[in-house]
This record gives sequence, structure tokens and C-alpha cells, in this order.
Amino acid sequence: MKNIINKVYIVPDYQATSNDHWYPWLSRQLKNVGVDSKRIMLANPFQPDLEEWQQNLKLHIPHLDEHTFLVAHGLSGLSVLSFLQQHYLQQHRKIGGVILVSAFDTPLVAWSELNKMLQATRLDLNNLPYSYKRAVMLISSKILLYLHRFPCAWPTA
Repeated sequence: MKNIINKVYIVPDYQATSNDHWYPWLSRQLKNVGVDSKRIMLANPFQPDLEEWQQNLKLHIPHLDEHTFLVAHGLSGLSVLSFLQQHYLQQHRKIGGVILVSAFDTPLVAWSELNKMLQATRLDLNNLPYSYKRAVMLISSKILLYLHRFPCAWPTA
């Protein structure tokens, strides 16, 4: 069976670098099964700015196609979805998929410094699914897994 995934970009959360959390582990696991992965370092992860993060994603993710997957954690989920939305509007081509881990889009009282970015993000939720073939959202609340639009086909060794 041909792999549907050739390249995975891992985008870290707010206040995290590409070497934090589970990002290095995921990168190693993907490489172990023959998938090229790249951990993205977001500009100013401690002071998120939507436009700055968008430019950073454009710089570090120069090519997207049907074999590309994006994994985004937390606040970077919004930035990645906005990036995908713009890519689809310009290219009219879907990527392979997007995986959102603990992503959110509503203001948080505990982290009010994020509200500016949350409010600046404008997603067209009716058309956004046209920008990807597959999507998974992992939400950590006693491990709830929400699958949207696909049976997962990770490559096997």
C-alpha cells in the first residue's frame, strides 16, 4: 500500500518550542515508519501574533500537497487553520490532512493575553473543510477523540 503521508509538519503550542512536550517523540515515531517530519519553530511563541505566525508558517512550510499533514497543538491550531484557509483560497488544492491537539477557538479567562489573537482569527468554517482531505481533533478531557471526515491511514512499517 502506498503511503498517503509523505511529510508531516509539527507546529508547537503557545509558550512552547519545537523541542518541548511530545513533539520530538512524534517526529521520531514518524521517521521510524518512513515519514519525513519537520518541527516548526514559531516566531515569538511567548507573545503570539497571528500575522507573525502566518508569515512564519509560510516561510517554514513552502510546499503543501495531498501527501502533506499538519499537526498543530493548542493555540497554533487556529494559526494552522488560518494558514490552510489562505493556502486553499490561493492554490485551490487540498492537503492530505490536519491533526489538531487540544485546539481551541474561544477566549479563555485564565489566558486573557491570547484573546487578541483569538479575535483576530477569521475562519470560514463552511469552506475550511475543503482545504484538507482528512482531519482529526484530539481533545484532552479524559481522552475524548473526535474524528471528522476520515478513517485514519497512518503508514505501517
